[in-house]
Amino acid sequence: MRLTIGDSKSKLYLLCVLVFLMLHLGVWYNARNKQAQWLNVPPVPSVYGLAQMGLGDAQFALRVAGLNLQNMGDTGGRVTRLQDYNYERLEQWFTLSYEIDPKTNFFPMVAAYYYGASPDSEQVRHMVNYLEKAGNATPNEKWRWLAQAVFLARFKVKDNDLSLRLAYKLAELGKKDSRLPTWTQQMPAFVLAKQGDKQAARNIMETILLSDLQNLDPNEINYMCAYIKEQLWNGTETLYKNQEVTKLCEGRI
Repeated sequence: MRLTIGDSKSKLYLLCVLVFLMLHLGVWYNARNKQAQWLNVPPVPSVYGLAQMGLGDAQFALRVAGLNLQNMGDTGGRVTRLQDYNYERLEQWFTLSYEIDPKTNFFPMVAAYYYGASPDSEQVRHMVNYLEKAGNATPNEKWRWLAQAVFLARFKVKDNDLSLRLAYKLAELGKKDSRLPTWTQQMPAFVLAKQGDKQAARNIMETILLSDLQNLDPNEINYMCAYIKEQLWNGTETLYKNQEVTKLCEGRI
């Protein structure tokens, strides 16, 4: 039977539609500015637990975890300050990555160049702890992460004792393997030298750039060139002290 506007059933139908629309508008109005709540860095699973997240494939699960660590806190239109991260848990996640794959360069890169940029020295200390482990992986092949740990301990954490201990550790690697550049054995002298922070930092950064160039990721080279220019250069003297570094960095930033 055809309904007309005067039928009671038609009026009831229109009333239900109007109520539904009003409820819909009410929910939208109250929820339009709400976002999913971020609960900070999640607890760290065991190696077995992480492998189960990848259906038994630990390497696959590790790569997913790496992407999550790289983008954590900055999804869904949200931007999170580095100071707001739980660095104790971050260190645990990075340590877990070391236990599964000590040869990876991805996790040390994120720890050194991203989370290591926090202005909070105690937070950066957690990254130094992890980089000390990463720098000893596959003997004498990952030494540059130990060099990064020395740099962060000296200039970000500002812990001279920690930096010196790591520098001596790096020097021992240099003594045992002639393939490592000579400056690794001289690192304790760099730490002990009474130089200005930025002056010493530029020397270390430029030396690292030249010493292991063939193994450096292009993103690392870009970062170091930009860091020297934006953070360590006073704007008056020569931008890069070494001509080879000048040629390497020109056109990159």
